[in-house]
Amino acid sequence: MSAVKTRYPFKSDTLCHLAKWITMEKGIKYLRELAVGEIIHSDTQRVVDNDEVPYTLALLQKVVQSAPSTYACSLAIFKFTQDEEAVTVGEVADKM
Repeated sequence: MSAVKTRYPFKSDTLCHLAKWITMEKGIKYLRELAVGEIIHSDTQRVVDNDEVPYTLALLQKVVQSAPSTYACSLAIFKFTQDEEAVTVGEVADKM
């Protein structure tokens, strides 16, 4: 993780491209890559598994923007919260 953080020192740097994915498997892979970026640039770094990262509004927006139109509407309705009962990336990946 430290090597990746050295390569991408700012959260605004992108770990993965924002190209449209066409299969659900590639969408899940993209979501998990975004979660790695969240782990690297979090202040606490207490999460070590990318499936345990909370599914935030920023992740939702990136995934929906990269989704094909056939999936975008369905993905946009996934619930996300800012509390202790937050939906995780792993739960969203399972639903995808």
